[in-house]
Amino acid sequence: MMKMNRVLSIVACVSIGLCTSHAFPDVSDGSGHMTEPGTLDGAAPSNEWAANMREERTRVVKQLLAIAQAKKMPEKRRLSPSSPQVLAIELLGEYRAEEAVEFLVDNITMYAPGLSIDEDGPAIGYPCVHALVNIGLPSVKEILKRLNFSVTEKELRLYNTVIWMVDGDVGLLRLENALKHATEKNRANLKTLIRMHKAKEWQF
Repeated sequence: MMKMNRVLSIVACVSIGLCTSHAFPDVSDGSGHMTEPGTLDGAAPSNEWAANMREERTRVVKQLLAIAQAKKMPEKRRLSPSSPQVLAIELLGEYRAEEAVEFLVDNITMYAPGLSIDEDGPAIGYPCVHALVNIGLPSVKEILKRLNFSVTEKELRLYNTVIWMVDGDVGLLRLENALKHATEKNRANLKTLIRMHKAKEWQF
C-alpha cells in the first residue's frame, strides 16, 4: 500500500491525471471500519460492482503504462529505484497486467541499481524482469515470440532469468519443445537459451 501511495502521489505531481479518489473509493461504514467489498452493509459483491472494478483496473493499468512510457528511456537505461517509471513498472507486475508485457519485454534491460524483489530479497536491479515474473506465463509466451528477432546476449540472459523464475525446470522442457518447431529465424536464439538454462546463466 505504501508503494501504491507513493506512485499515486507521483501521478499527481506529473499531471498524468489518475483520480485516486475514483480509482480507490472509500468503503468505510462511517465508523472508521472497512466493510466487505460490494455494498456498505457487507452484502456480496454485485455483477455491477465487479464490472466497475474491472473497469477501474483497466483504467489504472493504462495510467501506469502512461507513467512508465512518459519519459524517454535514458541511453544507458539506468534509473533510480524510486523514479516514477520504476514504481509504475513494479505496480504493473503486481496488477499482473498482461497489457504491459510487450512494453516490459521491449525494456527488459532497464536497470535500477539496488532494486530488490521485496524488502528482504536480493538486489535484482531489473524492474521489467521483476514485473514480467509477477505476470507469469504471458511473459514467457511473449519472450518466445521475440526469439524470431535479433537479440543481444544480455537480453537472452534476462529472458532466461524470467523463464527460470516463472517456470523453473519446466522452462527447459518448454524451450526444447519450441526448438522442435523452430524456424530459421529463432533456432539459434532457442539453442542459446537452452544452453543458458542448462548452465543456469541468470542475469542479476
